[in-house]
Amino acid sequence: MRLNEEELKHIAPGVYRGLGRSLGPPFHINDKHDEGLVAALAKIRKSEWEAHGKKYPNYVSSPSEFLDMWIAGYKEFPKTSDQYFDGGHLSPKDKGFELYYVNWREGHSHNVIARTNMVYEARELKRLQPVMLASDINGMNDQKGYMNVGINDFESKRVLVWRSNDESFYDRKNVPYDVVVKINPKVMHDDIKFYVWDIPDHFPFESPNLLKSGRGGANSHWTLVGFEPQEVYAKFQQMGFVFPPVRNKR
Repeated sequence: MRLNEEELKHIAPGVYRGLGRSLGPPFHINDKHDEGLVAALAKIRKSEWEAHGKKYPNYVSSPSEFLDMWIAGYKEFPKTSDQYFDGGHLSPKDKGFELYYVNWREGHSHNVIARTNMVYEARELKRLQPVMLASDINGMNDQKGYMNVGINDFESKRVLVWRSNDESFYDRKNVPYDVVVKINPKVMHDDIKFYVWDIPDHFPFESPNLLKSGRGGANSHWTLVGFEPQEVYAKFQQMGFVFPPVRNKR
């Protein structure tokens, strides 16, 4: 969702860490305890996350820059596959992230994904409900040591997956990070599970454990504001991820 002229006066498009789901649409204040989306985004842009003596960004200006920083963690810190913490750019906990998409433009093609309306009423208050757009679960939810990318393809309504090995969770052999980034092309699949254990698989996939991937763990929740999902898909494809053809549904 691109921002209109009025929104651009108050909101900087980009990728924001830890936005959460407790805020309403822009310029809509639900009650005296709600600081509003505009104020929340401004606060995030001015902040940094400090962990283990290092500072990490809480705001990135574009999805292209965000994914460049993500992949740089694999390229520049390749010896950390067995470490709980590393010096990656987005997070000091391995390489993972969960990227959410939010769209408060009612009637827009991506305002409702599956059964999720991104602006919903809760006790007569409007709230934003972001939907997962893409994730690398490495370092989160008891998975670490290998790249595991999942993408919710809003256009074809399917889950696309690529991971650096197809072994079971317990028997896997980790592919070194500096080797992972050189694998090209990375052909994604729409017929395997994103999460390696047995939980219901559906579109759109969600986080299996918000506490571990969020502020209580990896602090790797990010939200895309003011960009279209296609810009994220295009960047992944530019980086060598290949989306499989859409199969005919019977």
